[in-house]
Amino acid sequence: MYETLCGVRFKGEMFDDERDFSFFSNEGDNSYPTRVGIVYGKNGSGKSTITKAFQKCSDASNTSISSALLYDFEKKSIVETDAVKQNIFVFNEDFIEKNVKIKEEGLDTIVMFGEQADIEETIDDLILERETKLEEYKLQEEKLKQFNDTKNLQCPEYHWNKLRSSLQGDDNWAGIDRQIKGQRGNSPVNNALINAIVSQTVDSTKKELELKFIEKKKSYDHLKTEGKLITKQVSFPNLVIDTNKIWELLAIKIDKPQLTKREELILDLVMNGKQAHFIAVHDTFLNHDLNQCPFCLQSVSDEYKHELIESISNVLNKEVENHIAALRNIKIQKVTFDFEPYFDLGFIVEECKNTLQQVNEVIDQYNELIDKKIENTYTPIVKQNFALDELLILLKEKFQSLENSREDYNKKFDEVEPLKLELIKLNKQIAYYFVSSIYQDYLKQKELKGIEDKKMKDILEEGKLINSRLKELQERQKSIKIAVDYINQGLKYIFFSNNRLTIETHEDHYVLFSRNRPVKPYDISCGERNILALCYFFTQIMNNEKEKNMYKKESLIVIDDPVSSFDLENKVGILSYLKSQLLKILSGNKSSRVLLFSHDLATMYDLIKQFEEIKEGVKIKNKEGKKSISTNFLIFELENFDIKPFSYRKRNEYTSLIETIYDFCVDTSQQNDIAIGNIMRRVLEAFATFEYKKGIEAISCDTEILSSMGNPIYSQYFENLMYRLILNGESHFEERLKSLPDLNFYATVSLDEKRRTARDVLCLINVLNRKHLKAHLTKRSRGIDDVDMWCQSILEQ
Repeated sequence: MYETLCGVRFKGEMFDDERDFSFFSNEGDNSYPTRVGIVYGKNGSGKSTITKAFQKCSDASNTSISSALLYDFEKKSIVETDAVKQNIFVFNEDFIEKNVKIKEEGLDTIVMFGEQADIEETIDDLILERETKLEEYKLQEEKLKQFNDTKNLQCPEYHWNKLRSSLQGDDNWAGIDRQIKGQRGNSPVNNALINAIVSQTVDSTKKELELKFIEKKKSYDHLKTEGKLITKQVSFPNLVIDTNKIWELLAIKIDKPQLTKREELILDLVMNGKQAHFIAVHDTFLNHDLNQCPFCLQSVSDEYKHELIESISNVLNKEVENHIAALRNIKIQKVTFDFEPYFDLGFIVEECKNTLQQVNEVIDQYNELIDKKIENTYTPIVKQNFALDELLILLKEKFQSLENSREDYNKKFDEVEPLKLELIKLNKQIAYYFVSSIYQDYLKQKELKGIEDKKMKDILEEGKLINSRLKELQERQKSIKIAVDYINQGLKYIFFSNNRLTIETHEDHYVLFSRNRPVKPYDISCGERNILALCYFFTQIMNNEKEKNMYKKESLIVIDDPVSSFDLENKVGILSYLKSQLLKILSGNKSSRVLLFSHDLATMYDLIKQFEEIKEGVKIKNKEGKKSISTNFLIFELENFDIKPFSYRKRNEYTSLIETIYDFCVDTSQQNDIAIGNIMRRVLEAFATFEYKKGIEAISCDTEILSSMGNPIYSQYFENLMYRLILNGESHFEERLKSLPDLNFYATVSLDEKRRTARDVLCLINVLNRKHLKAHLTKRSRGIDDVDMWCQSILEQ
């Protein structure tokens, strides 16, 4: 993500044209890319603008910068994914102003971080706004009651109902429409009808429409008295009658079977019309449980039943059964037709009826012969001339004449339907004049109601948004609580004290304490506020991650003036804390990058020395087999709105005098403190060289040396202690003489800090080799005892 990061390209504020600033290179020492950039620039040189450009890359809402993007070593823009934007962290004056606010509440001083201040103030504003919105809701609710009361003139429905009533009634649209359509009851007045009436375009005047309606209605009524339109078309019945087939079946003669005397008797009776009787007898005697004849009531045996059934079956054999079935299937259905709709067509109706009756009489004759043949299947029937086919042809012709008469009859009503439709239309147009003014009143009140409804909807939506925003802000307040412990750890680190400045959680607030006592807002210095912001900055990077994972994510850290003129009293503590955090960040992920800006040359040299030590620390903490990760860094100077390499010459000219350091620690009358940095450095460098064959840059980073201290508190304390800053104070004496505007540069470190660092140097040597230090302090009666006491105070912090 940031492993190919070269720099930032942006436009805005003092840079009118788009500019590229390359802070990282892929051509570092030992083929490792640079991971850190340190930039010196005087006030007004553009440092803050560049940091804002990085802010723009993570937050597009920044308006002071027109455009900004990150680019790689090939000058190609890096895709701004959410991960890229979310892992850019910028510490500058804007961050301090936005993220740390202090206010007084009762006897306490409330400190708010990040959005906490905005949240607190916004919550109060939202609560007040919600109360105001509730009052607006109540007033609007009362106003809407008038618009929703159908008995109130303000209500649109009042006018709509009035409009509906004006259309109802015998003398209004509904009654007139009933007369036109010939209905029993008045036509219904519904919303669709009302909308149709009020939405029509009417060109004629009301009087013109009424005169036209009267004229048309007179013609319409005259036509209606002559009858009514016959809409049902005459359709000839679908008749399929095969008379030849009927005569064929009737003429069939079934030969008599060889029969016994009983069977001949049965056959004789069948041929004389008793066939149905014997079929019934046959079916009855098939019942096995029957032991008494239902016809003569005599007892019958199974043998008798069997013989009788067999005799009847011989007479009424399968051929007879099939013939009877065929006869029944060929019976003809009589023709029916409803002549009621055609009553007004005159004599043709009677002709159709008479012809249809003749057809049905012939059909009856056919059916009678078929029934006769069924009764006596052995006797054929001679064909007769019933002329059914001729009658059917005649019936079809009569029906066609009936249809022709219907069409001729309907022609006179061709004018009726158009007249009816025109009258319906005229009635609607006349009704328009009766309802138009009422409808305008309805539209007016509907519009007013819509406005008031919109106001109510807006009030409700705004109320929901207020409640949602309140809930969101309250949840966000709770989420900030996890950072308090880490902020306190940072404060402890910077002030070298457990209680110099601490934060405690009281309900949803964070109360500021100094030396275990509440502190007033006006007692908080600008420097202390900056320190709170720096501690919060690093906890913000944590971003809800667990402590063991917070440094593993890839990050781009941009810091502008970590030590300002307000923070000089705590310079060592700030840079010690800064080193501890940057060492973890650079060690935690090899792709993480750091960019620092400073306007102060002394701080610049201190940062350079700090990253020499961080470079060694990262190598030790991140071994990859035999190859370690490097933390190369570049040094720049911002001048004339451009960057160039910063001139830096390293020098090593130090010896040591342990007695001088001790005397400086215990004798407060000593004021000659200008050379003490060099003296401490010489002592420590000599000790590190002879004891471990290492430079002082590695002595507090080497894990073996740290573990030999015998107490993890010592290991952590000396690993991150920036005692080298003061030791480094005179190592750049020549460079400072050339670049500083005055010679007051060493006044930037207080006398107390120098004495505290001198004690720490002696304590470090004591923890690592007490005999060595004791041997060099033999001429000081309380020398080793005092150092032991100072070491104990480190453990008790």
